[in-house]
Amino acid sequence: MKTTILPITIAAVAMGASLAPAQPACEATRIVSPPETPPSRFGDRVATNGRQWIISDANARTLCPGDPFHCSAGAVHSYEMIDGQLVHRQTLTPPSPRLGDFYGISLDIHENRLIVGTLNYTWPDNPRKGGAFVYEYNGEQWVEVGQIQKPDIDPAFLNHMGITAKMHDGLALLPAGSVRSVVLSYRETTEGWAFHELIESPDGLPVDALFGHFLAMGGPWVFLSAFRDSSLVPNGGSVYVYRREADNTLTFVEKLVSPDAPTQAFTGFGLGIAFDGQTLAVGAPGVDRDVQNQGVVYTFEFDGHSWVQRQELVLKDPERMEQFGQWMSMGGGVLLAMSTRDIPRITHDSPYAFRRGADGRWRELGLLVPNPPFFAPDYGIRTTTDGRHVLVGSSQDVEPDGITTFGAAYLFDLTCFDCQADFDYDGQLTIFDFLAFQTAFGTGDLRADFDGDGQLTIFDFLAFQTAFALGCE
Repeated sequence: MKTTILPITIAAVAMGASLAPAQPACEATRIVSPPETPPSRFGDRVATNGRQWIISDANARTLCPGDPFHCSAGAVHSYEMIDGQLVHRQTLTPPSPRLGDFYGISLDIHENRLIVGTLNYTWPDNPRKGGAFVYEYNGEQWVEVGQIQKPDIDPAFLNHMGITAKMHDGLALLPAGSVRSVVLSYRETTEGWAFHELIESPDGLPVDALFGHFLAMGGPWVFLSAFRDSSLVPNGGSVYVYRREADNTLTFVEKLVSPDAPTQAFTGFGLGIAFDGQTLAVGAPGVDRDVQNQGVVYTFEFDGHSWVQRQELVLKDPERMEQFGQWMSMGGGVLLAMSTRDIPRITHDSPYAFRRGADGRWRELGLLVPNPPFFAPDYGIRTTTDGRHVLVGSSQDVEPDGITTFGAAYLFDLTCFDCQADFDYDGQLTIFDFLAFQTAFGTGDLRADFDGDGQLTIFDFLAFQTAFALGCE
């Protein structure tokens, strides 16, 4: 990393502040299900809005805790971040839980709204099972404010509805279908959530293309992937871009295909997809580069006319068949993407973290490895982040006895990867880092507490100068 040494003379003002306890560098806190709810697959899904952190267990034994085989209805747990630790605040269950509801099979959160998918919930006045519940945070707890039920259309379009559910500003999308892959759109009205439209691929993809199986949404944009789309090459994959109109109808804009599609098949473009309101990230885990099937992630941005590729993300040290680019999430300038990197006796899957710098480019932070090293065979499939912390679900995590698999989640603090003096995250040490430090100090941001004493004083300026001089290599 380039280092530019500059003198700095800025008056320091002492500020008192309580410093949150830090975890050891790059180690995680292991979170297990609250004791009052017997778990089964804790860590099925995770989500955050930066304030509340949500963890589901779609097979939690909420009916009769003593019976592990006939009591699984599901539960969703809400946590609050306090001093760098997650504190359990609430457990959600459906109004009349029954065996096999799979409540919590999907989650999404936007601002103070939470949507929870259920695969088989029985509604009192609807013969079609499954759908979703919508909750609103009232400042103290989550309160149910809506229900999304299956509409009166061909049942073949409704199979598996609830496995995925996304919601943003009064619009909810739930993929479904067995004869054709479709996405069901719901909009919020004064009378509740109403079915709006059924969305199919505009070019008539077959069901095995899995159109809409993965999706992302934000602002006026909706992205529906079809990672098995074989229109150009076998399993080349594609992503369909839609614009959300004022009445919540989705208008098709363009189709994105893998840049490698003309020459390489089985790339799986769209198997991972995430959007943060600015950048669309699309994973293609089957892409070959330095080694076979190492996988890549492409980033796209809207240039005013279309979505154009900006960057290709590859791992610094890829392994053969690592298939980087699956199961992705984004938030707070951080991108998480899973690979199948095997860590013996710990996990078969591992997520990587990338951060966007001040120059707009994404740079690899590193691999998030569970610690303590309990065996986690599906670790990293579900992730969420607020830009500072990362929560990784591991629904088959093995307990310390080495036998039972009740699941867990792992909380990381990404400051473990930071080059502290690189305040603007652009990969270089320049005058802009001094300016960013000065701003942080002036606003009482504890990122400026360089000597770690919980106070912002002149000694933090001295510690920052020392860190800057040493560089970050």
